[in-house]
Amino acid sequence: MNEYHEHPLKILKYSAKNIWLLIFPILRSLSHFPFRINRDWLYEWLKGAWFDLIILIMILVFGFVRWYYSIIRIDDNGVTHIDGVVLRVNRTIPYRNISSSSFEHPFYLRPFHAVR
Repeated sequence: MNEYHEHPLKILKYSAKNIWLLIFPILRSLSHFPFRINRDWLYEWLKGAWFDLIILIMILVFGFVRWYYSIIRIDDNGVTHIDGVVLRVNRTIPYRNISSSSFEHPFYLRPFHAVR
């Protein structure tokens, strides 16, 4: 029995559903419009950026946790995808039901050696 994780780039896809949380940093940055560039501008921006960074880190952590608990198991019966953090969902495809498989190599995934 072999167990695999999906490619680590999948973390970004799992994080994409929480990307709406970035609306808060965008709204905060719009509150500083029009931008006045002076000696204190960078300090003022960094004073509020901690909140933006926390939201971004939370989005990536949620994506990582979801990726970590997504396992593909290949055994004698077939291919099983185990997904979920709290509620585990097992999807099994027996080998007798698989008639073909295809691989896509998009140009933007080639530098990462990822296949869809």
